[in-house]
Amino acid sequence: MSDKISLKIEGHSQETAVREIIGICLKRGAVLCDVLPDENYVLSRADESEKNISVFTVISFSGLCGEKTYSHIKNPQKDSRGNMTDAVKLGFYHLFTELFGRKLPWGAQTGIRPALLASKRLAVMSEAETVTALMREFEISREKAELAVNVAINENKLLKKYPRRGISVYVGIPFCPTRCLYCSFVSLPLNKQKKNVEPYVEYLIKETAYAGELIRNEGVTVDSLYIGGGTPTSLNEKQLEKLLCGIEKAFDIQNMYEYTIEAGRADTINEDKLKIISEYTPDNVRISINPQTLNDSVLEKIGRNHTSKQFTDAFSAARRIGFKNINCDVIAGLPTETPEMFESSLKRLILLNPENITMHTMCVKRAARLKSDDLDFSADTAAAEAVASGHRLLDGAGYVPYYMYRQKDTLGGLENTGYARRGKEGIYNVYMMDDISSVIGLGAGAVTKLINDKTNYIERIYNYKDPWEYIKGFDEILKRKKIKL
Repeated sequence: MSDKISLKIEGHSQETAVREIIGICLKRGAVLCDVLPDENYVLSRADESEKNISVFTVISFSGLCGEKTYSHIKNPQKDSRGNMTDAVKLGFYHLFTELFGRKLPWGAQTGIRPALLASKRLAVMSEAETVTALMREFEISREKAELAVNVAINENKLLKKYPRRGISVYVGIPFCPTRCLYCSFVSLPLNKQKKNVEPYVEYLIKETAYAGELIRNEGVTVDSLYIGGGTPTSLNEKQLEKLLCGIEKAFDIQNMYEYTIEAGRADTINEDKLKIISEYTPDNVRISINPQTLNDSVLEKIGRNHTSKQFTDAFSAARRIGFKNINCDVIAGLPTETPEMFESSLKRLILLNPENITMHTMCVKRAARLKSDDLDFSADTAAAEAVASGHRLLDGAGYVPYYMYRQKDTLGGLENTGYARRGKEGIYNVYMMDDISSVIGLGAGAVTKLINDKTNYIERIYNYKDPWEYIKGFDEILKRKKIKL
């Protein structure tokens, strides 16, 4: 089966909205057409009156075909575009639930930042009213509506504690020992990039110094700095020390709200590297040591060449050296991992008492979906069960959800949620999710995001993704930053 479904739109221009709901519900992209084929298509037709929008939807897919007319009452608080967007998505979703006998936890809501919806409503509604409004407007489940409200409340508390003063900085290391099965980031296997690592680090230090000078000349404060990837600790000790020393020289790291570095995979961590990180970063540095799962058979399946014991050893070493703010990532819905295995893994992780636990949902590569013409929801159901148990366990252990986002192609359209002990939340994550702060991106694949405070317009400046292209195009990268900053 093709990864695209045919789409015909009549009476409205909300193509993006229909594509989004098709992607989440039918797990396919869509291609516009004037003449519909005999099967595997969607028709979305809308007729608008003063107070209502009538949406007629036809779905033909996976051997099933149905049609439905949905009448949407306009929300006076929304403009014409907003009402039409809601109408066509709800029209599709209602037919989908009837045809396939399935409801989604996030209903017809397709946005990547559901907590933002809650935050806007909390400005004029009570918590209970906001939950009810989200359930009514988008047919979100009560559990997800309550989650969105809780995240919004905790985000707002964090933003009051750490009001934006200036900008944030992202430093990218695009190398990993191996590429994990689920990875969608800029990440290149070290065994194929060895000749590029040393020169890459040298040029990254140069870009860091250049950005630091521009920032100082503008008199701008750096609120948060995040070193990610890839896996930053895939660098050897000498390279890691040079980079962290360069960052310390370029920026006033002691005056930052937060400094985060991803130690990432246990097979890249040793005590020497942890000591280097401790030496060149602030005392309150936040590090990530990410198991993804503590089931060894699953770790092998997804291409992570370390065991659960290596993770716990790395975690214990970080504690011995004195790290007091550790984040650990887990992923629900990994191949071969049942909800029961996920729950057991998360319970073991909670016993280690990391200050942050970030629960992600597995993203499925589109090619993996095309092995069958049938629409299989079993993996989505299992992931939903795992995520639900994860929320219960983390809530019960005293962690608070403080940021959340959704990605394209996650199982069941489910969410990624950051949990933390109160007072240990990561402000960089909130700044990025809510577009609160401009960010200067350094390194291959990094994106500089400049937010105009007056118009809220966001301009993005992209660095070359490939390390060798980054090195070859280095002068152009500096030129772009000089012009824009």
